[in-house]
Amino acid sequence: MIEYKFKIDKEACFAYWAQSLIKWVWYFNKKEAQYYLDISGSLTHDEQIVLQKLKKILKKEDTGFLWLWERYVGGKIANSNDHLEWENINKILKNKFEKIWQKESLKLLNWQKILQTSSYDKLNEIFLKVNDFFDVNIKTNKTITVKLFFYYNKNSPAGHAKKEFNDLIIINLSNLDTEHFDKVINTLAHETIHLIEYASPISDILLKNSYFKILKPQLFKNSLFNLFTNFFNLISMILTKRFNLLFVKEGPKWRHLFIESIISSMAGNLVSNSYINQKLLNQKNISKENYTIEFDFKKNKTKYNTQIKIIASQLVNITTEYLDNNKKIDKEYCDKVALIWLNLIKNK
Repeated sequence: MIEYKFKIDKEACFAYWAQSLIKWVWYFNKKEAQYYLDISGSLTHDEQIVLQKLKKILKKEDTGFLWLWERYVGGKIANSNDHLEWENINKILKNKFEKIWQKESLKLLNWQKILQTSSYDKLNEIFLKVNDFFDVNIKTNKTITVKLFFYYNKNSPAGHAKKEFNDLIIINLSNLDTEHFDKVINTLAHETIHLIEYASPISDILLKNSYFKILKPQLFKNSLFNLFTNFFNLISMILTKRFNLLFVKEGPKWRHLFIESIISSMAGNLVSNSYINQKLLNQKNISKENYTIEFDFKKNKTKYNTQIKIIASQLVNITTEYLDNNKKIDKEYCDKVALIWLNLIKNK
């Protein structure tokens, strides 16, 4: 049985807000950053400098997301230089953050009250099926802290979970209209399922096997096909002093895409006929969505949410079959995931 504790943590909100102002990872959101700047005003020279120092910390190979999540839980900063930098970042950005906090914290309080008075019994019934699916055995009650963060979007929340922090979920929802409560439940369920999957002893191995057997050979074939083209592009870029264009944009790993499509077929806001929507939110008559028609993968290589949406919508039926019958994730299921992704990338 999972219980939720909904918290508003000012220091954690600061860390999230500060990193959202800089493009340090592939899912940086320009609209979100601009929303904050519209409230607090444009960045000063000193503020731009400290944000670049924060970016440098976050881009370190041995820190990145882990360093940021340590700020979310109030952990100590082991590196003395990073500790001093973080104190200076707090000092320089304090006034701007207070403007955001005064406006957004009241909205977070409203959502906290709504979520604290809601029941999650039916959601837990579904989690028991998810536990079986991922072969996870939770024998005792588990309490998950859900920290509520700022967000610009009025129509959809966002959520985050990380393997190293198995009792923490982040949900961004300050500006979300309360009429979208079902979307918050979907997001909460989605991130909880991530935490369940992280504990699975079998999913990683099965998905990896299906990836290397079905999808990787096709990707390797494509890379050989493009080898000579890329070589000549390299020469051209060097000669024209466009070396910066050589670097491929950051993006999610295939493991992330596989898991996101599986969990989105169970819960989330990408697919309206997901398992949660059908079983818990009483949306049983939703017609199955068909996103595959006219999707050109080559033209949409960086539209990851759209790709996940397409795959998840096609996984709903088999996911529903497995959950309803308490079946564990297996080779057949994972091969299906890889085959659907293969069909998508070949559509170019």
